[in-house]
Amino acid sequence: MIKSTARELTKSMVVHSLQMSFESVLDPRRRKGTYDASSLIVMATIAFMSGCQDWVHVADFCKDRFDICKILGLSKAPCHDTFNDFFNVLDHEQFTKCYTSWIYSIVKELTGLVVAIDGKSLLPTKWEKGKCQCHLVTAYIADMNISLSHVMTGEKSNEITAVSQLLDILSLEGAIITMDAMGCQRDTVKKIKDKGADYCIALKGNQGDTHKSAEFFFSDLDQNKTVSLEEFLRIGTFKTEEKGHGRIETRVSTSVPAHLALGEEAARWLDVKSVTMIESTRHIIAKQTESTERRYYISSLEPDSERLASVIRKHWRIENNLHWQLDVTFGEDAKRLGSKNAAANMSLVRKTVMTILMAYDGDNMSLSRRMAHCSRCPEYAFEVIKSLV
Repeated sequence: MIKSTARELTKSMVVHSLQMSFESVLDPRRRKGTYDASSLIVMATIAFMSGCQDWVHVADFCKDRFDICKILGLSKAPCHDTFNDFFNVLDHEQFTKCYTSWIYSIVKELTGLVVAIDGKSLLPTKWEKGKCQCHLVTAYIADMNISLSHVMTGEKSNEITAVSQLLDILSLEGAIITMDAMGCQRDTVKKIKDKGADYCIALKGNQGDTHKSAEFFFSDLDQNKTVSLEEFLRIGTFKTEEKGHGRIETRVSTSVPAHLALGEEAARWLDVKSVTMIESTRHIIAKQTESTERRYYISSLEPDSERLASVIRKHWRIENNLHWQLDVTFGEDAKRLGSKNAAANMSLVRKTVMTILMAYDGDNMSLSRRMAHCSRCPEYAFEVIKSLV
């Protein structure tokens, strides 16, 4: 009896702690009924942790786990229409602001951490003239596998504007911001530095003269034409080799001072200190074929081939650890919703769940296994939440 009571008290504390994280979210519904906003968010979060992927399954979960509803003070389990109506009209900007405040309460500072910024289209939302109406640009703390925040925009072509809006709402002191070539804009670089952060951004053809300068420099560097012998010997490289999925991939990172690689073009980029080339060679074992690709990056960090190789590699976690998980583990691209607001809100619930599950260090199970374990063992779900809240 004593153990049972202790478990119930722990469960209640965990649920209320999670609820407090979202208690500032305002309920936009005219007829609020018996379900307040924070209770619906908590129930949706715990249900998604247990593998639910739509509101019908969430409503079924609420009936099966009515004990959680009672902790939240609910007299009956919400139906799927209640969830659908609430998340359809919930102010996404305010919901995101509350989520971001919660993350900052967990992550006290970002000094030295890589924050990757990238966009993802939500394919299930309504299309207009062949274009997806909902595109989310996310800031992702790559070192911790946590989504920091995101901004919703109409389509991918507005991503540059969305990046600017995202930088405006975030505190980034000491962080290292990484982006693909879409973010390689002088205004973006200036805003990052104004926020007290560093940057490492992919350099491609959208910045023609700067890109050409980097290409020419590293091409001549191969033949030792660009720099003196003394300078050439000081330029170190860092090499990694990975084998898996039927291929061997070798990456060689070479970082040089920006004034050497870009010449006069360096003056166009605020506080640029280094240019890095990543030469990636992929060998397909079965076909015995090999391909080589060169990618370039500008950064406000000092030239350091090993460090910058690590920073650049971490950027890809937003694709591999966030976007892939959202699509494969949570089935984000398989769920069709009527409005972009509802789709964006549901995506934020998924990111909340990912933050909770990925932060847990009590075992080494994959995300999908943890979700399956939550569905089979309710006590495990509370243990996972308790470790974070």
